[in-house]
Amino acid sequence: MERFSRLSNVSAALLHIAMRNMGTENPELSGASYELLAAVVGSFDLNASPIMTTKGLWIGGPSSPFLVSLSERIASLVPHLTLDFVSEVCSTLSKSDTTLKLHCLSYMSPWLKNLSIFAEPTNASFDHSGAKLRDCIRLLIELTIADPQVRFI
Repeated sequence: MERFSRLSNVSAALLHIAMRNMGTENPELSGASYELLAAVVGSFDLNASPIMTTKGLWIGGPSSPFLVSLSERIASLVPHLTLDFVSEVCSTLSKSDTTLKLHCLSYMSPWLKNLSIFAEPTNASFDHSGAKLRDCIRLLIELTIADPQVRFI
């Protein structure tokens, strides 16, 4: 269980699971994923929970526009979760078909702009060792090389 040694790893994994399964055709699974997403976002203890302000906008069906918008807001409100979230998404994509990869990349892409804060020494989220940032960038490069047809959105 070394992978889940920190709470942010668990939060990132649950956030990814919820977003990934909202893209399914199964209405029960996507509905349960929406509820999981609400619970995970609620655990961040934000003053203005992004999912609560959009509740009711997603009723099933294609969720990508909803997820991309929501993901942008979550990424801006909890940027410290970026390395764990991006690593979690990248580590599960090798087992996915192209459609699912594109779905995952669409909601992961807003997080990529946060990578720079981990290299900025004046930022509170600065990664002093740089190991997690290097690992994350390595995963992104490997993902791009492994499947050149899949491009970041």
